[in-house]
This record gives sequence, structure tokens and C-alpha cells, in this order.
Amino acid sequence: MKIKNVPKYLLANATWDGLKIILGLILVASSSLFTSKILADTIKMLSSYRNYLSIITTSFLLLIFILVYQKFRKNKPIYPNLEFDCKILEKEITIDFSIRENIFYKKRIYLKSLINNLNAYHDKYHWTGSSENNVCSNIKGQTFQKTIKKNIFQFYEILFQHSLKKGDTVETELVWDLADNNNKMVPFISATIEEPTDLLIMNVSFPETMQIDSVFCEVSSSLGANKPFEVKKCELDRNKKATWRVRNPKLLFHYEMRWVF
Repeated sequence: MKIKNVPKYLLANATWDGLKIILGLILVASSSLFTSKILADTIKMLSSYRNYLSIITTSFLLLIFILVYQKFRKNKPIYPNLEFDCKILEKEITIDFSIRENIFYKKRIYLKSLINNLNAYHDKYHWTGSSENNVCSNIKGQTFQKTIKKNIFQFYEILFQHSLKKGDTVETELVWDLADNNNKMVPFISATIEEPTDLLIMNVSFPETMQIDSVFCEVSSSLGANKPFEVKKCELDRNKKATWRVRNPKLLFHYEMRWVF
């Protein structure tokens, strides 16, 4: 993953961590020299061993610094370097309950290729309701096809009309025609940010017959996380709709809108 493709907050966090380490090492070195000088000046017989004192003191203080750093760092997640084929300029997810038995779900993604010869976008979904009637692409020339099934998720790919060069942009849009006759649906929509993303938009729309006046917007570490990082209540407008816009959502964070029927 090239530096220019790293989200700003990741680069800022890495820079801040590096700065803290450098400052800590400077503090250790200066403290070591100061301490060894005081010991050598105070105890004259140690003056000829000043270099050894500096090494011992530095090692001791460095050990303390490492132990303290590990203690404060242990609760921060550490991920391996990630590589991305594309950057998401805009991701919009919409669920529309025209009537309870007829549900439309739409996912629109506007992306920019970070490599040459990008010919498909890969993603996944999971429908908790009764049945999935149809999935189709709203963009002429693009082809939707399912790939593998992994745990609860159905993976798929959207094949582009032509391969993209690095820096090219393309818009994709899929529409699901869903059904939930047996009332099995878990009432939420969500997105986990798996590529650098500039803007995430999530929309829910209900008919007047549904007694719903608000939804909850949550940010968490994963789907089903016990303790979300942030929760806020969003009131529906007069058209029974709610929209949640998140600029620069954090990589690998999970964003969810949920409600109660």
C-alpha cells in the first residue's frame, strides 16, 4: 500500500506514534547521560567508569520505556499492511420498505481505480429476511454475478464494461428485490469500510403505516460488537426517511443503522 493511498487518519496516527517513540528515546538518552554524570561526580571512584554507567543506565531506562509503552499500546489494534485496488469516492446504501412484504435494497458505489487493468469490483452481502427475489445492475454494460459463499456472506463481483486504468473512475449500482413474508428480517443496514472511503451515505425509508419515528446510528469495531464506539439517535423526517452521512469513515470500522418494527 503506497503512502499516497493511506487514509489521512492512519498516516496521522503512525506519525504521532513515531514521534512519541523518538521523543521517548531522546528522553531516555538524555536522562541516562544526566544520571551517569551525577553518579560519577557524586561518587568519585566511579568517574573512570562513566561510559559503563551510561550504558547500564541507558539499558535500564530503555527497558522501563519499552514496558511502559507496551502497557499503553496493548489495547490498540495492530493490523498488517493492507493493499487496495480501488478507492471509494462515495458509497450509498438505501433500504426502502414500500410495503412490508416488498423491500428494495440499493447499493451505489462510485470508485477510483488505484491500479491498471481493474475490470471488476468485489463485495459481499447477507440478507436475513425470508427470500431474495432478484438482484440486478442498474448500470448498462455492467454484469453482476455471485461468487463464493463464506460463513454468512454471499460474495459477488461486478464486471465492468471495460478495464480501468489507474486513476479512472466508475459508478456501480445494484438493486435487490427482497421479501420478508415470515418476518425474519433483522432490522438494520450496515457497512464495514474495507477500502479507503471519502463518503458513506446510508438511507432508510418507511411507509406511513409503520410506527417508526427514529433510527439508531452506531459506529463499532465489527458487526455485532458488544460495545459500539458511538451511538446517536436520528429522527425520521416528515416523509418517514432518515439519512446518515459520514465523511471519511475509518478504515475497518463498522457503520450501522438499526430500528425497531
